[in-house]
Amino acid sequence: MTTFRSIALAPDAARTLAAVVAHQGGWDEGLIVAGPLFVIVGLLWLARSRAAKLVHPQPPTDNATPSSDS
Repeated sequence: MTTFRSIALAPDAARTLAAVVAHQGGWDEGLIVAGPLFVIVGLLWLARSRAAKLVHPQPPTDNATPSSDS
């Protein structure tokens, strides 16, 4: 377990990183929300691009008109 004393003895870069992670400041909650949103947006983009590449079959054209002589 990291204590304040071990953080105080760490090099500057590690001390700064430890302070940011320990403080958090809400960035981790932002990642919890943004991460799934990015995944959903990415999957929607992928599905849309795949759907646009599909060949959409045209409905059959029936040239024969039904007669009302029956």
